Amino acid sequence: MIEVDTLTKAFRRNGRDHVVLDAVSLRVDAGRIAGVIGPSGAGKSTLARCVNLLERPTSGRVVVGGQDLTALRDRELQAARRRIGTIFQAANLLSSRTVAGNVSLPLEIAGVPRAERRTRVAELVARVGLEDHARTHPAQLSGGQRQRVGIARALALRPDVLLSDEATSGLDPDTTRSILALLRGLRDDLGLTILLITHEMEVVRDVCDQVALLRDGRIVEQGDVGALVTDPDSALGRGLVPARPVAVAPGGGQSWRVTYTADDVDPAWIGRLEHELGTRVALLGASVEAVDGRPAGHVTVALDDPTIDLAERLRGRGLHAARLDETAADAPPAAVADLVAAPPAAGEDPGAVAATDRDPTGEPAGDPAEATDLPAAPTPTEERA
Repeated sequence: MIEVDTLTKAFRRNGRDHVVLDAVSLRVDAGRIAGVIGPSGAGKSTLARCVNLLERPTSGRVVVGGQDLTALRDRELQAARRRIGTIFQAANLLSSRTVAGNVSLPLEIAGVPRAERRTRVAELVARVGLEDHARTHPAQLSGGQRQRVGIARALALRPDVLLSDEATSGLDPDTTRSILALLRGLRDDLGLTILLITHEMEVVRDVCDQVALLRDGRIVEQGDVGALVTDPDSALGRGLVPARPVAVAPGGGQSWRVTYTADDVDPAWIGRLEHELGTRVALLGASVEAVDGRPAGHVTVALDDPTIDLAERLRGRGLHAARLDETAADAPPAAVADLVAAPPAAGEDPGAVAATDRDPTGEPAGDPAEATDLPAAPTPTEERA
């Protein structure tokens, strides 16, 4: 379990306090995957570093597994951090070590006997699907494979909690899906509690049980993913299942956007509606998918008769209808507009959107290698030496 209670983090610059996190409260029950989403600079990575106390909060509490980390002394905190594994956007592997050697590193630092280390490393390498690459060096691995090594290393000390800070950013869609499937499997098999920091709506939709939207250092909306995507008034929910461009209503008919608000909607509701009304129901567009095991999304239809109140007609069927304002038909909610990703321009690197959160000095919020509690990867010069 993770509980963040009114956490505030401020950095001092030029004699002034700059608040990066402002009274943030968040609870993740054991065995759940929670996403924290927000634009670059919202404070996401700073929040992750506060959860494992690599950054001490200015005020507030961080409780992990019933233990208040903010109340611990340094030696106690060092022991408590072993229960928290961390995965970062850059795997930060030691290039001089093989896959097995990188996974073994935290076990070596913890003083685990060699025979036990070998057994544990073989188990972890197999768990992430890299048993055929145990003796391979990072330079010979793909980006997704390097992330798998990072995940195995984060699991080495058998943590109860896993922090994932933009772990899929910059990966191609297929690799992202495979990493998310791995995280979901680890949660199911090991009972891990996972806090997933991301700026990608698709990641939240595909793997998270709950999500919080962080903007300008504050949580502006949060809840279970399934509840949010079926709430027509939720900006975050509409961002998770965004409306798509639709066709123009034929003959000047009235357009309606229909949102799924329940998990027992009749799949044949459009045909039944047309029969009940005795008039044509034109389908202009639809985006419906399974989210958290339930149907979610939007259907846009047009009715020839503008006097029909479709909202009233669909009441009690798990569907919410609203007349469509054509000027805002395809615009995402303002609160999440910068998180509903547009396709990258020609020649643009899809991973380039993943800027690291920065503190008020303009520097990165933290060195990912430092956040592993492990030595940073040596530079080529250091390796040659």
